[in-house]
Amino acid sequence: MDTVVAASLLGSCFLPSFFLIGTSTHRAGLTPTTMANKLSMVIPACFALITGMAVFSWMQVIAFLLGIVAVYLVTQKNAGSISTNVTASNRYLPWLVFISAGLLDLAILYVNGHIAHPESIGLFSLHTFTAAASWGTLTLLILLLFKKSSFQSKAILSGIALGIPNYFSVYYLLKTLNYFQHDGSFVFPMLNLSIILFTALISYLFFKEKFTAKLILGLALASTSILLLYLIKA
Repeated sequence: MDTVVAASLLGSCFLPSFFLIGTSTHRAGLTPTTMANKLSMVIPACFALITGMAVFSWMQVIAFLLGIVAVYLVTQKNAGSISTNVTASNRYLPWLVFISAGLLDLAILYVNGHIAHPESIGLFSLHTFTAAASWGTLTLLILLLFKKSSFQSKAILSGIALGIPNYFSVYYLLKTLNYFQHDGSFVFPMLNLSIILFTALISYLFFKEKFTAKLILGLALASTSILLLYLIKA
């Protein structure tokens, strides 16, 4: 498959994935959606182990299981403040987030390992986000045409502000996968757990969030999992 075609197909998947996360957060709640999104690391990690892209070891399995428990504990920190009155028709949404986010990461892993060239990662990322922006613009025009939405100039600026870091997140994710020989069983758990720790630190320093026993245990397990993953690669 041509690199440009692969990048365009990958970028086309970003928009529905973002819409699904937003819809799930609104209808099913923040906690189950966040947990489903972070636990999606299971899909690319297991794929890497099953296909031989990563070397199997029991230490890695232990780190992986600790990471799963850590994600569960940390994402439950605000569960008490979220309404549990979710209709049955919306309870499937976090599962769809889990599947879509996992398959998107899996697609990135596959494309990076079999289609994209290491020397053209920047161009590949550019094509990916150009496709995502094109689909986003088309969707907006359709919504405006049928009067399902109204145009807001600040939304364009917000989109640009979010798009720039997202571009570099994909760019450096691809470079990281290349550096670690496409080992998704290491990169994706390490990435998701590091984000959890970083978010907790920011919440404590800037938003004065209180650390509950459950949250502290989750962060301790996440740190242990990261340490084990690091020792495997050291």
